[in-house]
Amino acid sequence: MSPRQISDSESPSPARRSRRSHKKSRAGCRNCKKRRIKCDETKPGCQNCADFKIHCDFDPRPPMIIEPSSSSSPVRRRRGRPRKGWDTISSSASTTTSAAASPAATSISSPLPTSPLAQQPLPTSALDIPDLELMHQYCTSTFRELGHDAIGTMWRISVPQLGFTHPCVLHNALAFSAQHLAYLRPASRAHYAALGAHHSTIGLQQTSDLLASLARENCHAIYVSAVLVCFYVFAKGPAPGDFLVFSEHGPSEWQPLLKGVRCIVEVFGGEVLYTGPLAAMSSGPRNADAPIAVRQSKPRIDWEGAFDDLRRLVALSGEDDAATCLVALDGLAACYEGVFGKGPGAEYNGSTANQVHLAWLYRMEEDFLKCLQRKRPLALVVLAYFSPLLKSMEPLWFMEGWAEHLIAGVHGFVDQGLWGWLQWPMDQVEWAFAPSVQQQQVVG
Repeated sequence: MSPRQISDSESPSPARRSRRSHKKSRAGCRNCKKRRIKCDETKPGCQNCADFKIHCDFDPRPPMIIEPSSSSSPVRRRRGRPRKGWDTISSSASTTTSAAASPAATSISSPLPTSPLAQQPLPTSALDIPDLELMHQYCTSTFRELGHDAIGTMWRISVPQLGFTHPCVLHNALAFSAQHLAYLRPASRAHYAALGAHHSTIGLQQTSDLLASLARENCHAIYVSAVLVCFYVFAKGPAPGDFLVFSEHGPSEWQPLLKGVRCIVEVFGGEVLYTGPLAAMSSGPRNADAPIAVRQSKPRIDWEGAFDDLRRLVALSGEDDAATCLVALDGLAACYEGVFGKGPGAEYNGSTANQVHLAWLYRMEEDFLKCLQRKRPLALVVLAYFSPLLKSMEPLWFMEGWAEHLIAGVHGFVDQGLWGWLQWPMDQVEWAFAPSVQQQQVVG
């Protein structure tokens, strides 16, 4: 007989015991499940894991895996220690816990085999909470200011996804979102304004760099970035001496932005630009059978008589820039018709492109822009008639104050002989002329 058989024959056979009842549970630790043994579910570490000196996944603390010294004697396996897959259990447990630990937690390198991903150094930077706050604000609230339905979904989902490939989009979106929070939380205005300025500086530089290599592959990102920059500038509020398309000294901040948007539209056209992530911008009807004021039940402005009078003034002025100003005035009248309608019945039947309030700005011809920058009187008066259109956008928080600022700027640069022609737009925006302020502007 074999030694095992001899030993078995010499030892008395134990009495057969009945199997103890136990409560089934699926809440044991992963190590016990792997070994297929009963886990006592003790926390912060079960007894089985403690007996075998391995890390139990019930313990929230990161494991301290000690590399054995070369002089230490090998540990003798105890009876019952699993002989297959033990390294896998220990390695996966330590890797999972280490990934969940804070960046400050450290551990000594393990001699056990690890995956290539586990061998890569963990990032040392913490989450950027302010940026996450801005992104949350953008995706839950700010995007609603830019459109509804399919357009709103585009700004909420497609635009951030576009930013994963082109970070300038994300920076400009976060800058706009920061200004929204600055508006909503006046007590923290300086904090959010600083965050907005930080992201705007980066986003504007990255957009400029990308614009140098304008192509079909990046035109969507450049266009969205340029539009977001425009909204950010509006959201910052009017700046002293800068009046959208002209300023007291030098070119306006808006001039390169408007040129950038117009350039992208002209180069690629809607057939290319309004596809892919921006497909929602071409999904709506191209023609409308009612003005915006009627569709949205908003107050209507009676504008036709004032425009007819101004058109006669420009045509009979004999100025060199009269023809240029008439073209600009006709373009502005088309936008008024799309927004407020025409005639006693406030009718409109035309392109939806004329129902975009700011369309007149980026469609403005270069010759008219030059007239504004030279502060030509007739061109400035035509620009003043854009103020009521801006005022009608004031339900949008980032448009507040711009209509009054623009007409005040025009009022400060035209001669008193033309002040009477500013009365109609002044009445529409409810802006009152302050003589003391005007005198300081003229003298300065």
